[in-house]
Amino acid sequence: FIAQRYISVIDEINITGGSAMFPGIIDFLGDNLELPSIGWNVLYDISLQGLPAAKNRAYIEAVGPMMGVAVGLAMRPDIK
Repeated sequence: FIAQRYISVIDEINITGGSAMFPGIIDFLGDNLELPSIGWNVLYDISLQGLPAAKNRAYIEAVGPMMGVAVGLAMRPDIK
């Protein structure tokens, strides 16, 4: 990533995907890479209309970290 010159320094790790749900993985990566690391839930700010309010938060927390690729593809303008 740095070699492609998108950024010059990595100062934080955002962990997403199904593996972000492994117990202790966020702390393990942060400790071993010596960088702040956080679990990233890509559905955090997305409204899920049609779900009852009581289920909405539980659903987001359960599946959000696993939806990084799907959300990324859905945001691309060249994919229909």
